[in-house]
Amino acid sequence: MSGDMMKKIFFGAGILLVIFGGISVVLLGAFTGANTAALAAGGLFTLIYIFIDRERVLKAAASRQARYGINAGIYTLLVLGIIVVIQAIAVSRPVVIDLTEEKKYTLSEQTLNVLNSLDAGINAYYFYSVSARSVRVEDRLKMYETASPKFRFFAVDADKNPAEAQRLGIERYGLIALQREDTGAIERVELLSEEGITNALLRLVRDEVKKIYFTTGHGEPAIDAPHNDKNGISIFAGELKKVNYGTGELEIFSEGKVPEDCAVLVIAGPKTDIFPGEADAISDYLLKGGRIVVMYPPMTGLPNLEKLMLKYGITAHNDIVVDNVSRMLGGDFLMPIISSYDYHKITAALGRTSSFMPMARSFNIKSEINGIKLYPIAETHPSAWGETDLAGIRQGRAAKDEKDYSAPLIVAAIADIDNGVFASGIQSVDTNAKIVVFGSVEFVLNNYIGTAANKNFVMNTISYLAEDEDLLAIPPKDNSFEPLFMSKVQGRMLFLIPAVFLPLLFLAAGIMVFVRRRML
Repeated sequence: MSGDMMKKIFFGAGILLVIFGGISVVLLGAFTGANTAALAAGGLFTLIYIFIDRERVLKAAASRQARYGINAGIYTLLVLGIIVVIQAIAVSRPVVIDLTEEKKYTLSEQTLNVLNSLDAGINAYYFYSVSARSVRVEDRLKMYETASPKFRFFAVDADKNPAEAQRLGIERYGLIALQREDTGAIERVELLSEEGITNALLRLVRDEVKKIYFTTGHGEPAIDAPHNDKNGISIFAGELKKVNYGTGELEIFSEGKVPEDCAVLVIAGPKTDIFPGEADAISDYLLKGGRIVVMYPPMTGLPNLEKLMLKYGITAHNDIVVDNVSRMLGGDFLMPIISSYDYHKITAALGRTSSFMPMARSFNIKSEINGIKLYPIAETHPSAWGETDLAGIRQGRAAKDEKDYSAPLIVAAIADIDNGVFASGIQSVDTNAKIVVFGSVEFVLNNYIGTAANKNFVMNTISYLAEDEDLLAIPPKDNSFEPLFMSKVQGRMLFLIPAVFLPLLFLAAGIMVFVRRRML
C-alpha cells in the first residue's frame, strides 16, 4: 500500500469518526462509551495524518484560502461561543412567557409567595411508572423549581428505585413526596393540583398548628359526621386539617370562655339560641382580638346572637333569599347564585366563579359605629329578593311584595374592629378583632361544600381570619384545549416565512459571500 493511500485512509477515517461521534452525542444528548471512543479515534487518526503529511498541511495552512478559512472558523467559533453563553444563561435563568388565556403555565400569586418565603431547601420527588407517568405533573413541579432556587424536583421511577419509595413512605404510583433538607420531615401529596402541592408545602414548612373551634350544644352540624351525611360539616373540617389546622368542638357554656389557643371561632348554624353568658364570653374573646365566623341557619330566630351581632353593626334580617335565576338554571329558587363579590382578600382569588348559598338570609350593615369598619363581601343577583313571609315559604310559595327586601342583598359581610377605639370606654385595649357573617350555613354542609366556589369561599375566609393568607384557596385552571385560529393569509405567512423566506435569505447571503471572495 502506497504512502498516499495511507494518508487518505487516516484522513478519511479521522473525519468520518469525528462526524459520527458528534452526531451520536447530539442525538443521545450525552457522551457514551461508543461515541467517546469514536471521537477519540477520529482525533487520533487526524493527528496521525497531520504528522505524516505535515509538509502539505503546513503549505496549505500558509495559503490565502487557508487564511480565509481560518478566519471563517474563528468567526464561527465566536458565534457558537455566544450561542452557548446565551443558552447557558437561558437554562440557569429561564423566562417563561405564558400566552394562554387561563395562564395555565403560570403559578398563582399565593404559590409564588410561599416559594419566596422558603427558608429551608425542599426536595420534591414524583414517583411514576413507565406505564403511568404524568407529563403535566412534572411540568408543574418544574415551574416550582424554576420559581425558587430552594425547591428541587426529582422524577423517580418507582419500579427501579423501590428503596427510595420505601424511605419516603410511597406505596403507589403517582404520588409526590416533599422533604425538608434541614429536618428531614416528609409530606406526601395525593392531590397533584397546584392547590394540593402548595398547601402540602405550607404544611411542611409551618411549625405552628392553629386551632379552629366549632361551637356545639345548640344543634350545630357535627364536624365528625360521615361524609355521606348531607347535614354534617365534616368535609369542611377535613379540608381544614389538610392545610394543617387543628379542629375541635367547644361548648362555651361548659368552658365559660373561649380558649386562648382559638385562632378562629366558628358558629355554624345553631338551631337554638346561644345563652347570654356565651354571648358575653364571645364579646370578651373579641375584645382580646378574636376572630369569629357566624353562619346563620334558615328561618330560625336567635335573639341573643342577633343582639350580639347588632352590637358590632350587623343586622340579620328575618327573611330568606329567593332567586328565580337559580330556577331558570335548573336549581331551587331558595338557592341563590352568588356571582357578585365585593373586592376583598377573601374574594379576590375567586375570580368569576360563582357560589351557591341555599336557604340564606340577608344582612344590613351599619357603618357609623366608631372603631368598626363594615364591608359587604358577597351580594345576590339583582333579580333576587328577601322574602319575609316565612309561613308562605314553608308552604312552597313566594311572591315579592312591599314587606320584602329588595336586591342587591348582602349575604356575606365582614367587620373589622379596632378595640382601641370601639372599646375605649370599657378598658384600655389595643387589639383588632374580625367578624365574618354568612347568611347561610347550608353552603358549607357536606351536601353543598363541593359546589362551585363554596369550598374556596369558606376556606379563604378561615385563612384570612387566621392570618394565613398564603393558604387562600387556589382556583383550578381550565386545562381544556385552546386551538389557535388563524385567517387564510396568516396561515400562508406562517408557512412562507420559515419554509421559504428564511432559507432564501440564507442562500442569498451565502451567494454574496461567495461572489465577494471570488472578486478578492
